[in-house]
Amino acid sequence: MILKKIYPAILIFIMLILMATAATARDYVIYSITQDIPMGEPNEVIRKNYFINMGKSQGLREGAKISVFRTVSNQDPFDSNTRYNFKVPIGVLEVVHSESDAAITQKLSLNTTQNTPQFELYDFMIGDEVKVYVED
Repeated sequence: MILKKIYPAILIFIMLILMATAATARDYVIYSITQDIPMGEPNEVIRKNYFINMGKSQGLREGAKISVFRTVSNQDPFDSNTRYNFKVPIGVLEVVHSESDAAITQKLSLNTTQNTPQFELYDFMIGDEVKVYVED
């Protein structure tokens, strides 16, 4: 009898905990890219801006470094079609302007060494995951 009275309260409590956990989990990504229009001038520098959904609310200020990762997915046909996801570091961005929940960044460095896995595009892309840069 007591369990019937407590059961709805327990369910509501569990649902609130699950909703709070889901609300705090957030992926930060590059959501837009803009660039200068190439004019064909010799020694022309084409600048790109990378817009990310991380900003002052997450502690970003001008000059902050941002690590960029790409998820590379591959399916193993010999192991019951198991899919493996690899989070591979692509490079580092630098914040040039920050608002409360978004920032404008520019390329600081790109991993293009021989030890870097093969990618279809050796540059940052929309959807690449970003995290605050932590030095080793």
